[in-house]
Amino acid sequence: MSDRRLQAFLVSLAALLFELTTVRLISYSLNAYYAYASLAMAAMGGAVGAALVTRRTDGVRRDSLRIAVGVLFPLALAGLLLPWPGPARPLMITIAAGLPYLAVGGWMSDLFRRHGQEANQLYFYDLAGAASGVAAGYLAMEVIGPLRLAIFVALIVLGWGVAGRVKRVGITVAAALVGVAVLGSGAAWYPRLNRGLLPAADKPMSQLMAVTGSPVWSRWSPFGRVDVVPSVEPRKLVIYTDGTAATDLVRYQGDLSTVSFLGRESGSLPFILKPGGKTLIIGPGGGKDILMALLTGSQEITAVEVNPTVVQAVREVEGPKGDPYADPRVKAVIGDGRSFVRGTGESYDLIYLSVVMTETSERAGWGLSESYIYTAEAVGDYLAKLLPGGELAFVLHGSSDIYRAIPMVIQAFAEQGLTATEAAARMAVFTQENGAGHAHARPILLVTADPITGDQASWIKAAADAGGATALYLPGVAEGGVLGVFAEGLLTLDQYLAVMAKNGFDDRPPTDDRPFFYASADSAGRVVLWILTALAVIGWVIIASIGAGGSGDDQRRDVGLIWAAASGAGYMAVEVALMQTVRRLVPEPTLSIATVLVGLLLASATGSYLSGRMRWRPEAVAGGAAALTALFLLTLPKIAPFGLTWLGGAPLLVRLLTAMVTIALPGLAMGVPFPTCLKRSRFPAALWAVNGVFSVVGSVAALYLSLRWGLTVTFWTGAAVYLGLAVGLFYQVGLTKRGSRSILVTEGTTGG
Repeated sequence: MSDRRLQAFLVSLAALLFELTTVRLISYSLNAYYAYASLAMAAMGGAVGAALVTRRTDGVRRDSLRIAVGVLFPLALAGLLLPWPGPARPLMITIAAGLPYLAVGGWMSDLFRRHGQEANQLYFYDLAGAASGVAAGYLAMEVIGPLRLAIFVALIVLGWGVAGRVKRVGITVAAALVGVAVLGSGAAWYPRLNRGLLPAADKPMSQLMAVTGSPVWSRWSPFGRVDVVPSVEPRKLVIYTDGTAATDLVRYQGDLSTVSFLGRESGSLPFILKPGGKTLIIGPGGGKDILMALLTGSQEITAVEVNPTVVQAVREVEGPKGDPYADPRVKAVIGDGRSFVRGTGESYDLIYLSVVMTETSERAGWGLSESYIYTAEAVGDYLAKLLPGGELAFVLHGSSDIYRAIPMVIQAFAEQGLTATEAAARMAVFTQENGAGHAHARPILLVTADPITGDQASWIKAAADAGGATALYLPGVAEGGVLGVFAEGLLTLDQYLAVMAKNGFDDRPPTDDRPFFYASADSAGRVVLWILTALAVIGWVIIASIGAGGSGDDQRRDVGLIWAAASGAGYMAVEVALMQTVRRLVPEPTLSIATVLVGLLLASATGSYLSGRMRWRPEAVAGGAAALTALFLLTLPKIAPFGLTWLGGAPLLVRLLTAMVTIALPGLAMGVPFPTCLKRSRFPAALWAVNGVFSVVGSVAALYLSLRWGLTVTFWTGAAVYLGLAVGLFYQVGLTKRGSRSILVTEGTTGG
């Protein structure tokens, strides 16, 4: 391995490691949308850095670029941790996150400019380094946390940069030793720095801490930072993930009589209706739902929690006596609720989901990563696991969730051949008033497999009245609201959705193809997507304004810019769609994201390397690879549901291997077009810049397309991009055969 290939591998590895840590830190200290913005800034920074290098027609000193890389990593980390004043904080942190990639983009594009004939091999080491960075980052962050890892990476890169300037490798070794010391240090400054890393002031955790004080327990988890904060109620603590997703930890120390007040909360109604029943709780979090089940006499409770650090928090804060998961009547399962339901052979009297929201710092940071807990197909899975007379209960965040949950359940029943009127006969909605007379923020949607009879409705109403809950809809008792419209047959589901759409509401039921219960194209996230689109346009303007170097007229005619743009946009569109799709096979969000990134990057690296060793016309190889990618993307949405249904209950290892193979099939082909363009063009640095800009554009477009129309449309859009790329490359092959000069290959292509 040559020195330049090794350095390409290591720089890419460090860049991805640092990117992962900044995503974690920003998601906690700001929010996940800013984490996504930081990734956009990283891509844009790399593009602008490459454009700046391109402008320097006289070349750039390699040691100057190297020292810039070394200095900007610790400078960016300092920018992330400085106590910026309130209004400026989000902007300054986001800008700081993109700083290192100015230098990385410049350094990497200059490497390709100097050694263009090795583009396929260099691209292999670049992507292999990125894949290694993802794998190492996820493993290291769970052991030492993102802050220590970020410090370690910054020190190593600083040492590497300085060593390049003074030609002494020993400085890099010294920096590594200092970094290792930092990892294990118990220095006084580190705990203070870690404690000082607080969430944004507008996050729920910060607002509670302003009243009750600092966290009593904190850990970094696969989902982000988990903190336990004192509540305003002495009998409770609150567990937060990334300062936002909250779950109550009720202090009871093994004595259920001390938590009898839980029986008066509206969330206890489903347990009261099934006293002593066999119960499945999906997303029990801090354990309050388990205590409600125990209070009503449940003797067989299965509690499925996806975040192991939340369970760890309960056990370490409360000890064995106060840990609901340790009760002998409770079977604790760490895993995804939907996968558990599909894989278990058990059936239940009650399946209970209370404000299940799989928060992870990568949820918006890496693209789409919403769980498949709330989809019409998931409701069908739950109903199939109910015992005769069983019930399915959703405790929701607020009234707005009801308007999406009801169509979701009606759609599930429609897939069983029932009309909306028949579905309404199997549902009930309850709420509870607080002391001020306002509706409680968490309504309950109760679903039964069979129609609710008059006697059942009377019993349910009596139980609700005893617990202080009010029936908003109950067949034969209270038939108003949205369900009343369906019960009377006034509207079908499609007619209802059309009426809501005309009034500006997107209440389409989430499905496995569009599984976005919380996120939608009409939510606040849409504003962020438009901002990021504007950011991509601004980046393109910057690149166009500074010029691409060389002879400007020839540069603008270089069609390789189009191929680079298509490669960047298409690649990111596919990556975003794959991240969400793989969640069905590998539900754990961090593992699924790592699976996609590592699998796709390694496969693309392999494709790049192999294509460079082929003796066929490079444009023909790249065109064929693009065509194969398009074919795969066109067929995947059609064949995936069958495989996912068959593998839904398979062991995790089988699902993981299947996901890796599925990712590798397009990944191999996707790794061919861009390095071919780099190798065959006079302007590899310019192509690098354009590819970076359109990577952001592709990511933004994929987010919006998936939210608006679903993953199938996103895959087909990616297929259209790659098909266009294939047509263009094959057209170029035809020009060459007719004796015309290649559009990509021109005089002056750089050598090795």
